[in-house]
Amino acid sequence: ALRFVPDDRLEFNLVGDVFLNDDQPQANKLSYASAVPGYAGPAYLTGAGNYTSYSTYSDPVTGLVLPAKNTLHPWGVSGTIDYTLSDTISLKSITAYRRQSGEFTSDADTSPQAPSSTYYTIRQSQFTQELRLNAEIGSIADFTVGGYYYKGSGVSGGRIAFFPLFDFYSDDRIKSENKSGFAHVVLHPFDGLNVTGGLRYTDESKRYDFNRHMVDGSFSPFVNPINGLSGKFSGQRWDYRVGVDYRWTPEVMTYAQFSTGFKGGGVNARPFYPNQVAAFGPEKVTAYEIGLKSDLLDRRVRINLSAFYNNFDNIQIQTATPYFNVNLPVQPDITLPNYNPAGGTFPSAVYQNVGNARMKGIELETTLKPVEGLLIDGSLSYLDFKYKRLLPQALSSGIAYGMVAPFTPKWKASIGAQYEASLGDAGSLTPRIDWAYQSSSFSDASNSVRNTLGSRSVFNARLTYRAPEKDWEASLAVTNLTKEFYYYSLFDRTTSGYVSGVPARPREWQVSIKRRF
Repeated sequence: ALRFVPDDRLEFNLVGDVFLNDDQPQANKLSYASAVPGYAGPAYLTGAGNYTSYSTYSDPVTGLVLPAKNTLHPWGVSGTIDYTLSDTISLKSITAYRRQSGEFTSDADTSPQAPSSTYYTIRQSQFTQELRLNAEIGSIADFTVGGYYYKGSGVSGGRIAFFPLFDFYSDDRIKSENKSGFAHVVLHPFDGLNVTGGLRYTDESKRYDFNRHMVDGSFSPFVNPINGLSGKFSGQRWDYRVGVDYRWTPEVMTYAQFSTGFKGGGVNARPFYPNQVAAFGPEKVTAYEIGLKSDLLDRRVRINLSAFYNNFDNIQIQTATPYFNVNLPVQPDITLPNYNPAGGTFPSAVYQNVGNARMKGIELETTLKPVEGLLIDGSLSYLDFKYKRLLPQALSSGIAYGMVAPFTPKWKASIGAQYEASLGDAGSLTPRIDWAYQSSSFSDASNSVRNTLGSRSVFNARLTYRAPEKDWEASLAVTNLTKEFYYYSLFDRTTSGYVSGVPARPREWQVSIKRRF
């Protein structure tokens, strides 16, 4: 980082960074397997609660061998200019460029066979520019106006094997652009009251060009018709925010706000047929929130409470059997399985806008300092998700009313406690224990027993010694104290004969030493 201040009104900051990560693929194991043609799945199941797998990243039958690696090499540079035009007006410019490359492999079926093995290479670069003007109008208002520009390009390459259907190389090209303008104002009608308003306009576009061919040069109805096709998305969007907060006392503040937002649309990147090279639209949300923030009893008790209600339109979900009628070229020597004639043709993994939903919930955070040295903190959240409208392509994909979106547990809770015990002239010793709970959820939109992520209850512990001057610190920590076995995620490909998952780390310990200068 380099900082240059030629005078008291102008400041330049130049920052560069580089990161090198050469790692192995994430650990995964088989949680379910059935016998399908060409895949002896049940033979590769291991104990439900142990950390073992038959994954070899190779297949002796086909000769496919993948490097077991996960690398990422990003670097970037950014420049910020701050210019004070007057005592009440300032200008900020942020210019940045980033570039990254990497490669990673996945043996999704976690077996010595290769029904589902992938090797990906990625390259991506982006340029961004943001300009902001900040100003104060006496003690009545603060406002910000500005603009943002993004331009990015990338390449998604590698080898994708899904035996016996295909084994191909890809060299897909992606381009994206985003232009937006925004304004933000905070009014102070009288002491303690703030009224906030915001407006943002976004214009974005994305293009995905598919370049694919079979490894052995043969014809595949899943690969050759895709080669040379392009998918495009473009859209514009206005978003708003209105909020009000009032500080009743120096220790208590309440607020309420209304806002809109969106998750950008795009192009389905995993087509198996030409009509799956399709754009999907933005997912839109209208959000309402009220809350309380407080520091009570001479800051010995902190209570933060919020309640929210979100309406989602055109919610984006990856569907496994889309509502497409596929007309394939006649290939008399190829027999194509069709597991769901009403919903589409196997295989598929298509992002679509499936309908509307609502999500509501409550969050509570608290910190207690009852006596000197003792700290207790905790949180509790409740989330209720419900589909309000599902389109035919969602219903035919196995999504139904009463199901929930992936990774939306109903309950989360945590509590931690620590006590710093004085050792006199020898320093202090602080034991700490933490507990975190999460109720069950699903990893797939078509909720089933096989992609259920069970509830989990995890304990962590830490013992910290601090020197008398608090400049030296040493800690012994143990995570997952009770050896709780659970999955972070599950990859449900039951129609292909398996479900694999990424298990959480087992019990581990570490020692750390810290020095403050």
